[in-house]
Amino acid sequence: MDDIVLKLLKNQDYVTLFKLKNITNLADIIDTIERYNIIDTETLITRIRQYELFEDKYISNPKEISRESLYSDIEDEHGVLIETISSNSLMIYIPLFSKVELDELAMSLNYLFTENGVNSEDIVYNYSYITPFTYKRLTGEILTEHDYDIRTILRVLVIDCIEQGGSDLHIETRHIDGEACYRVRYRVDGTMITNERWKLTKPLMELLCYNTIAEETSAQENKLGTIGIETVISDLLEDGKYQIRICIIPVLDGSKFTARIQSLKTVSFNIDQLGFDKDVSSGLKDLAKFRQGITLITGPVRSGKNTTTMAMTNSMDRDDIVIQDLSSPVEILMDFSQYDYGENINNLVTILKRIKKLDIDIVTLNEIPSKDVAFGVLELAQSSIGAITTTHLNRIWMLPHKLYSYFGQDYKDVLSYMNGVLTQKLYPKLCPHCTEIKSIDVVDSDLIKRYLREHKVSNIYIPSGNCTHCRNGRLSSELRPYGELLIFNDEIRTDLRKCDSPYEMEEYLKNMIKNTEKSLDYKVSKAINNGDLYYEEVLTLI
Repeated sequence: MDDIVLKLLKNQDYVTLFKLKNITNLADIIDTIERYNIIDTETLITRIRQYELFEDKYISNPKEISRESLYSDIEDEHGVLIETISSNSLMIYIPLFSKVELDELAMSLNYLFTENGVNSEDIVYNYSYITPFTYKRLTGEILTEHDYDIRTILRVLVIDCIEQGGSDLHIETRHIDGEACYRVRYRVDGTMITNERWKLTKPLMELLCYNTIAEETSAQENKLGTIGIETVISDLLEDGKYQIRICIIPVLDGSKFTARIQSLKTVSFNIDQLGFDKDVSSGLKDLAKFRQGITLITGPVRSGKNTTTMAMTNSMDRDDIVIQDLSSPVEILMDFSQYDYGENINNLVTILKRIKKLDIDIVTLNEIPSKDVAFGVLELAQSSIGAITTTHLNRIWMLPHKLYSYFGQDYKDVLSYMNGVLTQKLYPKLCPHCTEIKSIDVVDSDLIKRYLREHKVSNIYIPSGNCTHCRNGRLSSELRPYGELLIFNDEIRTDLRKCDSPYEMEEYLKNMIKNTEKSLDYKVSKAINNGDLYYEEVLTLI
């Protein structure tokens, strides 16, 4: 691949795309960059000028031009666009890479002016070069969905999402003023960012939904039907670094397309390197020593639960024990056996039953997707096999309701096998370059204001805006985990069994944790007061 590609592109990820499409010459590269919105046209032209790719040519990007029918035949003959600048001056726009003979073009214009009684010697011809895609736009040529490679569109969008720090790609059908329209958005640190460059049509949207999954599913499975379809693409970028999990459902006038971008990485760090407070780090080290029982790592989606789980395994002597990971998908590559059950819950249940015959010491499971799986994990614990698994909890004291949803009236039986439960959340660090200290009186929300006062927050820090270092005051590249951890002992288990309902258990746990320095409320409030977190992060705790 020519080095010129690297000069034109934002990063080397796009080199993969060009190699996959076997694009090597500069003309095709520039056309592809514009066609697929890899770089906006203004940036593209800046780079062309910067690297002097066409040293002797003036390059522009006109948004629109005033054309006259007088020149239409000459425009068609020579493949140019002509605009009258003044009474004695023309601007002639020429597509890059075109074979326009300027002398022949000038002769045609001179003849035209002579025919119309104008002295051509009084006319100044100015030349400007434009990209081939800009030429098509100015001529009114409308590209159809068949002019695009659907898989390339998806690659471009996924790469762009990754560049922005996004975890999920959304392509949505919506209605504005009664008309269906389509937009592309990325989830970045919990916030939705719109890709303004892509203007999807309904046919292109349909092809993207159907053709994207055509290679991954059979013809019968490829039909969206009424409930949609899910699939996994492991080789979209062909670099082995990412797995794309696609879910599509039919909606009014189109589809809802979501692609979750899973980064396949190897975790080599230990518990101390996760960034938790000392109480959590110390507790996780203790839990990693257990060789039986159940440890739950909980939190919302994308809060680093699997990373914490695998960091715990790095604290174990893996030469002395056997660990088996059961995941869908495998997000983190480890140096022990890993099994991807591929969303097939029945397979997972079967594997859990066979674990007992495989001489396994520790099982890690990236989620508990069903009651059958929950009972399977319990059977492991009853067989003296350790289990570290994740589930979704907003706070520790919601654990009893989660156990009840899994085990019904048998939910208390699990308590005998519980080692501990961690609830963790990831928050971006507050930008130190643009935030200024304010009184909590400036907070509009009475709910937030009441919470801040209750937890003795006296100062908040608000972004001043227009900062080049952050996104809305948050440093997306600096995420820190905050957690609250409960390690079970006989006293806690006995007290919980005495409770008559999950609600009584909830109150017991809430009173145990909520007003201590180990609670998320205390840690988050302290960070807000110190200028480390944005005050609106408390909405995840209320």
